This record gives sequence, C-alpha cells and structure tokens, in this order.
Amino acid sequence: MSGREDKVYHSSLDSSGRVLLPAALRGLLHLEPGSRVVIEPEGGSIRLTPLDRVIEEVQDFFCQFKRPGESVADELIRERREEAAREERG
Repeated sequence: MSGREDKVYHSSLDSSGRVLLPAALRGLLHLEPGSRVVIEPEGGSIRLTPLDRVIEEVQDFFCQFKRPGESVADELIRERREEAAREERG
C-alpha cells in the first residue's frame, strides 16, 4: 500500500449504529452520497467494499471461463430457444 491507503482512520458508531466514514477515506474509495457498498464480516473485523469494485471482481473471475470468439449473450439466447422448443414438443 502507498499514500493514504496505509493510513488508519478512526470513527465511532452513533446511537443508530451508523458509522461516519472520514472524508479522506471516502475520497480514496471514490464513495459519494448514495454510493452502494458491500459489508462483510471477516475474521472478527468488517470489510467494506464499494459495490462497483465487487462487480468488477466477479466479472474478472468469470472472464477466465469465456471462450475466445464466443458471445455469452448469443449462447444464452440459443439455450433459451432450445429450451422453449423442447417445451413446445412436449
């Protein structure tokens, strides 16, 4: 880590259980009012990740299964058409 990524930030819970993220941390993570985040328990801690980053990680993971020259959308449409044809037959 470098720059502000290795800095430790402090905050506290309010009476409703909300946590205010310091402005520098929100800036580092590109979080704005209304930004969606994923909150996960992790080994006695809490991991907070911007939802956009989680989506990128999932997409990156599934890219390894995509075959070159193959459209996933076309494959899905073909499968649905085959399924509909099977249902019509019987």
